[in-house]
Amino acid sequence: MFCDWLSEQLAPQEKKQMKKKLGRLNSDGLLKLLSADKFYNKVLDHQKATEEEKSACENCLKERKSKQTIMAAWRDVEDAWKVWNNAWKDAFHEEMDAWKKEKTLAKESWLVGQKKPKLGKLEKSAPKPVVEVSKSHGQEADDGNSNDGESTDNDC
Repeated sequence: MFCDWLSEQLAPQEKKQMKKKLGRLNSDGLLKLLSADKFYNKVLDHQKATEEEKSACENCLKERKSKQTIMAAWRDVEDAWKVWNNAWKDAFHEEMDAWKKEKTLAKESWLVGQKKPKLGKLEKSAPKPVVEVSKSHGQEADDGNSNDGESTDNDC
């Protein structure tokens, strides 16, 4: 019973240690002849893997920069849209205040005033751009809902 419990405890620890040692060439801890063909091939494979990882990281950074420029342009359009709609709303509120004053005067003198102003349709915002991210670096396609296109991950 104690042995079962102990083996359950040790198995996850051993898995964690193996994950930490994946970058090592001598990960099994045994002595190896450094001139053996198998070890030499392992070294070549390790170098290729690190070069591929580095190029994938560079591609990821390029994609991130291009996405940031696209999102910056979209934010500028979005800000202009907000300014225009706020100006439209402010003009409406001023017109509404004038109408309310006229309404109170009309109540006192029993005069018929103008119709109540209506806000009308506001301009719709531009849709948020969707930039496809390559899945080669372990990332899924982004639908644009996270952090306005700014990534805080430093996985590269």
